[in-house]
Amino acid sequence: SPRELASWAKDKQYPFRFLSDSGGVVGRQYGAWESKYKVDNRSLFVVGPDGTITHVMAPFNEIDATAYTELHAAIESAAAKAPGR
Repeated sequence: SPRELASWAKDKQYPFRFLSDSGGVVGRQYGAWESKYKVDNRSLFVVGPDGTITHVMAPFNEIDATAYTELHAAIESAAAKAPGR
């Protein structure tokens, strides 16, 4: 849920905004929209400071703890490239 996502990001103190695309607007643009079910699939995109996608996890397996380890590393890598870091 958006609330859980925000809580996780706050706990990790990431300097990024997270997106929950409940209407599928962004999912359609990134190829994550599942028209059959009218929802985004569990794809996860890390977008770097310059606006480029730096890492894709498709599908994102939210029940696998290693997925969060991979995500954490991807976010840290993108953050290291941010101006002023």
